[in-house]
Amino acid sequence: MKEVIIAYQKLQKEFSNLIDKSGFKTDFVAKHIGMPLENFYSKKRLGSWSDDDMLKILDFIENEETENYLPGQIIGEARKGENGNIDELMAV
Repeated sequence: MKEVIIAYQKLQKEFSNLIDKSGFKTDFVAKHIGMPLENFYSKKRLGSWSDDDMLKILDFIENEETENYLPGQIIGEARKGENGNIDELMAV
């Protein structure tokens, strides 16, 4: 159970980078999900995405590039030895 929470925290922390990696312009994503641009920029800067925000955005931006981003980040952290071993992190 702890691994699920750790994975969620990493996703939330990296979510703004995930949006950037998607290749979509910020204003285009904000408009598509129906969020005022000012709110979107604020959430992106602070990393304060709600669960619903992340689901809406992922439904829109998900592609091969974004799918590979978070696992790559997790593997990189595991290789640095920051959060246990790689098998524990990838089991999530």
